[in-house]
Amino acid sequence: MREYPHLKLERELRCLTEELELEREERTHNYRESQRLGEELERERLARLGGQRNVQRLQRDLQEILQQLLEERQALKAPKKGLWTNLLRSNYHKDPIRGSLSVRGTPFGMRGTGSALASYIPNSIK
Repeated sequence: MREYPHLKLERELRCLTEELELEREERTHNYRESQRLGEELERERLARLGGQRNVQRLQRDLQEILQQLLEERQALKAPKKGLWTNLLRSNYHKDPIRGSLSVRGTPFGMRGTGSALASYIPNSIK
């Protein structure tokens, strides 16, 4: 059986058209997939960047807290060498009966003057 040349050409044209359509669909699919992957990659990058910013902020906060803790510890350890601090520390003692502070002696420079500081007794003690 003999095939007509125009039918053969039509069949080849149809095959080529189908191949082109498949290639076009594949390119469209690849383009959409690359777009989707690009968007996903961008979301991941932004999430990582946000996470890094969060980590950096938390590290800064932690450093500030540690610095404050160190300063407070040093302040507690530092000896109080001021004149008034030492005088007040040596003169004020807990009264074992009343549980309040009482004054022993007179601060330096106020002896014999009848100072209000030396004779002060809080209302709660009277």
